[in-house]
Amino acid sequence: MFRTRITTAIAAAALATSAGLVAAPAALADGVTPNSTKVEIEALAWPVLTEGSTDWQVAMVKYQLYGHTNINSEFDAELVGEVTAYQEANGLEATGDVDGETWNEIRSDFGEVGPGAKGYKVTAVQWALNARDYDVTIDGQYGAKTKSSVIDWQKKNGIGADGWVGPITYRALITGGV
Repeated sequence: MFRTRITTAIAAAALATSAGLVAAPAALADGVTPNSTKVEIEALAWPVLTEGSTDWQVAMVKYQLYGHTNINSEFDAELVGEVTAYQEANGLEATGDVDGETWNEIRSDFGEVGPGAKGYKVTAVQWALNARDYDVTIDGQYGAKTKSSVIDWQKKNGIGADGWVGPITYRALITGGV
């Protein structure tokens, strides 16, 4: 009986340990960022975008909802329809405006992006970097210049500088950082 308990305890510990390893993420974007910095960045207000807005963040929304790279920064009637459909599909209040809840969902869908990546997510990051006074070619290629600009932005905002855009770097880019 004693042996059975020991065997059961060892098996349970092994299962718990292996489950933790299996669940560990492949990449940890945003590096080792202090919790105080995460809290500060998460407290930053998302910009509210409505029909007629022409802020550069409108292009960010379009890149992510449309999934292609030939975009302008005008919040037009077509985008209102796309945002409304996105909100409905994601269980959000369907206002057609990009508010905090919508930004959080968009950020969640964005995931993370880093060196070697290609496509509309990279284009969105490059657009945001240029809006933050970096000089990055908007080509959808996550190369050395994009990576070094992301690292510089991360350092300026106290984010673990790993060159990957994860949820904390993303929010800092959209909101202006700390």
